[in-house]
Amino acid sequence: MQLKSCYIIINKIGFIAIVLGMLIMSTHDVTASSLPAVHEKVMTEQVTKGLTYEVRGRLTAKGWVNLHVMKMALSEPTLILETIYSNDYPDDMETLVEMTAHDFTYTGAISGTMKDILDGSEINEERLLEALDGEGVLLQSGEKVWEGHKKENERMARSVYGITTDHQTLVFIVVDYNLSSIGATHEEMQDYLLDYGVVDALYLEEVNIPSLAVRGQGAFTLSQRNVPMDEMAPEVLIGLGIRSEAPATEAYNLMIKVDRTPYMVSKPIGIKLLARDMNYNPVAIDSGQIAWSMSGGFGTISNNTFIPMEGGKTTLTAYYQGKRTSITLDITDPNAKDPLYEALPGAGFKVNVFGTTVKQNRLLDDIVMGKVYETMNAAGYGIFTGESQVDGSKLTKNHYIYKNQFSVLDMEGARLISLAMDEGSMVMTDATQWNKLKTTLATTAQNTIIILGTKPLINSEKGLFQYESRQIHELLKEFVSKSGKNIFYINAGATEDKNLWYEGVRYIDLNGLVYQVENNNSVNLYDSFQTLSFTFSGSKVTYRLTDLYPKTTVSR
Repeated sequence: MQLKSCYIIINKIGFIAIVLGMLIMSTHDVTASSLPAVHEKVMTEQVTKGLTYEVRGRLTAKGWVNLHVMKMALSEPTLILETIYSNDYPDDMETLVEMTAHDFTYTGAISGTMKDILDGSEINEERLLEALDGEGVLLQSGEKVWEGHKKENERMARSVYGITTDHQTLVFIVVDYNLSSIGATHEEMQDYLLDYGVVDALYLEEVNIPSLAVRGQGAFTLSQRNVPMDEMAPEVLIGLGIRSEAPATEAYNLMIKVDRTPYMVSKPIGIKLLARDMNYNPVAIDSGQIAWSMSGGFGTISNNTFIPMEGGKTTLTAYYQGKRTSITLDITDPNAKDPLYEALPGAGFKVNVFGTTVKQNRLLDDIVMGKVYETMNAAGYGIFTGESQVDGSKLTKNHYIYKNQFSVLDMEGARLISLAMDEGSMVMTDATQWNKLKTTLATTAQNTIIILGTKPLINSEKGLFQYESRQIHELLKEFVSKSGKNIFYINAGATEDKNLWYEGVRYIDLNGLVYQVENNNSVNLYDSFQTLSFTFSGSKVTYRLTDLYPKTTVSR
């Protein structure tokens, strides 16, 4: 079987999710010493024999932290660790991907150099002790080392390596420092190393910007994994490359790589069939011999692109040289009719919800708020979510006013959960909210749960809430799937009203008094203000968005 290499230059870091074998994803709640995490998500890939790559995301009170970890088994005879240089060293720099593209046996690389502590594939104890007597030490014999460097307390991208207790594994860790990951301090890196069983550790040397690249499963070249602040793959002069000399095998497995979610009707999804042999070597695929089929859904497949045409679960199967492999994608149709959404109100207990009531224009807002009070008093219960300036004396019915703190309220037909988010995220505002939310969901007897927040969970912008929002969505999605209950997440930080039923969770944006002013300084009352109305009848619920000022059609 012929293997071939290809040359790829990465100018912009992309984010790809791989759906294939030997990729393990897990989530769990943990606690670290210097920066406790309320939740972690770990994805592990077996890169080749003796080499694993792990992405470890940590949700902390200071924000999200992304760790990139390579673990190299020193006892694996087919692995070779060597110094790599840019093509025109020392005059010009290259990315790690470019530096290794000429040889597909490279399985991983990291920028910088390490102390000469290896004697073949074994740790040289004398050289290790000499290295630990120098600068850049984090751990020695499992104890934290402090050098009094001014950057020890600075939160930044860091790149380190260390040896495990049994001296059998070399561990490399790079922590991201960018818009979505807060980097790490010296002590936090020490804690991360200890978590991986490392007892002796140092900083990598000759590192300007930390960079780590790994060969994906079935790929012939490395791909950039860590994300610097500018989101560009760093160019470096020197680094460490890990090659695998494991021999090729005749037997191989197929796998399908797909673009990351969300998967939407009519939105193109990149798909690619890959293969690797029993020693994890990539195997070349002749695209002309690939056949595709789909079941459970409808769409088109062409030029490595799948375009779904209907919602629901769709299974894609690839056939190649007598082998086949499949993946199942959950496709969302944003235009699908929600069975709980009603066009006209039904009979039952009414709950009305309005968004932020912090005023922009005193005269207009006073007029609108008069209508809001009237609407709330017409329901059995009124909920004001988002930043609120409410005159309680004008309310004659039971009501709830959002106060930017975690709280739980049980009402007829539903449980109401409020999340505090004024620091830009739920956990950064109050780190205890993650476990409180999990516990509250698990102990809810009602069939419907309404969650109030001020940040969007779907399609959130890059920033410290980007990864946290995904984890909250995954928590809600899993709960809905297992319990069969209804969850409504109401974002009161929106600029327009809309609703989306996505992966079982109903997301509703409310703009409240945040409205658009036309060019002539006018405001369209009919289109600018809406209330969310729930109707509860026993364990059943329906909902709808209602114009605060209904349009009236006069016919002759």
